[in-house]
Amino acid sequence: EGTPARDLRVEMRPSHLRVSVGSAAPLLDEELHMRIYVGSNADDQSSVWELQDRRCLVFHLVKWHRLEAGNVRDASRTWWRQCFASEKPFEN
Repeated sequence: EGTPARDLRVEMRPSHLRVSVGSAAPLLDEELHMRIYVGSNADDQSSVWELQDRRCLVFHLVKWHRLEAGNVRDASRTWWRQCFASEKPFEN
């Protein structure tokens, strides 16, 4: 029961996530509020996804703007008030 990972089509781009099963219409096709670091398979800091128990798709997103990358001076620039551009920002 559930969906094997090989049947999922997961596309992670710096500003977009798309998930579909086989050739069906996407289950998720959203623009991200802020950029993520996609990197490569050999990079320890890349954003990745995993399927747990053939039912739960989990994304581990690495923010593009992060202190470790040296592309921001102030941690307040790394806070996300929403994940997707289409969402209403949440309050602190």
